Amino acid sequence: MQAPLRIVTLGPPHVTYLGAPFPVPRRQTRALLYRLAAAEEPLSRGHLLFLFWPDIDDGHARRRLTLLLSQLRRALPDPDLLRVTPTHVQLDPAHVWRDVAAFRRVGESRGPITSTELQNAVDLYQGPLLDGFNAADLPEYELWLETQRHRYARTYVAMLERLAAEHMAQQAWPVALDIARRHVAVDKLSETAHRNVIACYTALGNHRAARRQYDDCVAVLARELGVAPQAETVALMAHVAGDTVLLPLDEMPSRRGEDAPPATMPHLPDFPHDTPRPATYNLPYLVTPLIGRARELTLLETLLGDSAHRLITVTGLGGMGKTHLVVTAARRMVGSTRFADGICFVPLASVVNAADIPAAVLQAFEVGHAGDERDGRSTAQMLLDFLRTKRVLLILDNVEHLLAGAELLHDIVRQAPGVALLASSRLPLGLYGEHLFPLDELDFPPDDHSASLARYAAVQMFVECARRSDPTYALTAENAPSVARICRLVAG
Repeated sequence: MQAPLRIVTLGPPHVTYLGAPFPVPRRQTRALLYRLAAAEEPLSRGHLLFLFWPDIDDGHARRRLTLLLSQLRRALPDPDLLRVTPTHVQLDPAHVWRDVAAFRRVGESRGPITSTELQNAVDLYQGPLLDGFNAADLPEYELWLETQRHRYARTYVAMLERLAAEHMAQQAWPVALDIARRHVAVDKLSETAHRNVIACYTALGNHRAARRQYDDCVAVLARELGVAPQAETVALMAHVAGDTVLLPLDEMPSRRGEDAPPATMPHLPDFPHDTPRPATYNLPYLVTPLIGRARELTLLETLLGDSAHRLITVTGLGGMGKTHLVVTAARRMVGSTRFADGICFVPLASVVNAADIPAAVLQAFEVGHAGDERDGRSTAQMLLDFLRTKRVLLILDNVEHLLAGAELLHDIVRQAPGVALLASSRLPLGLYGEHLFPLDELDFPPDDHSASLARYAAVQMFVECARRSDPTYALTAENAPSVARICRLVAG
């Protein structure tokens, strides 16, 4: 039996009930519904309190959560679709279908998956998680959203890569080409995707398109990373260039008769198994510019460029812009010889136990972590062994609730001399050698009638956030006093 309530969150979110659109009133109510829809297990009330009201006292926040849950229950077509206990909240999995759960079930499965299942999961991905949903006034929710968007985008890319490989193995070149081009569209820095497109075009006889794809690959790598293509990519293009025959349209493999010999995959040269892994760059995309932090950005960039500083912690209250500053500074270090093996962003907001930090880091590097099952090593030891010879910038975002795991960071600093750690946290880590980088509030106008209100960073931030809901919003003589008052109330 098909679940009556269906919640789509991969792309622009929408809800249907019994096949018809089902509007949910109030943005905060929708935010709660979407968070529950994306959950892998029942959510604790504590998690929801932190997500929606991180800076409000516990008693007040709990009353607000009770009210919000009541509003959501009334908004649903059947109140029993929401399961609430004194400690946890979830949607009834038997009667609520969630696209993200179906997507995860295939994309993050470790068991056998058929091509049909893979294709169906790929088709579920219609864009970033909650695309277009505005949570600018919920900084912790927005941070959770950004990390989850990155997670599902990577899962989508991995599925596209696997699906393209399966179709190429079956010599289904037109289908493989379509999948590979979708891969390039969402991950333009993936040389695997570019190589697959080149190989498909070549198998279809379109060498000119293969050459254009290679040129596009070279250009984007130079522009974004300042690097040349990998040896495999160059070798593949050399193979294509060596075969100068361009088949006429009516002789392309897709147009030939059934008796024609099948197109074959261009030969790829063998490379030794110890070929170095390509550098890792997985920094999340930021939808808004960094405002009012030019001085801090310059200082942090200077610290990152100095090998004497290997453990930097950006501290500050929630919503202060720690993650935004850290990611922006890290982007400026892309291509740095100090971090020749890349820059790895590890979101920790959803990690509950400090013991799970090593697995989260290995997952961010796309490295398996079943070491304790294979050779007796713990996941922490696997991580240390992996990092020991690396030259990377490792970013640990939102680590304040995992301070019990700080000893692992000390071990990384001690045993992996090429690794620099950049953490964002509300609290210092308390480790020897830690360089604290406190982040203060944005400067804000002292009164409603300050001259040149627009020069204050807090006002600029307010206007930027307002424009995400109303692109025509502008600071005027009429609204300026109210804007200034709001900026003072939140202290920048």
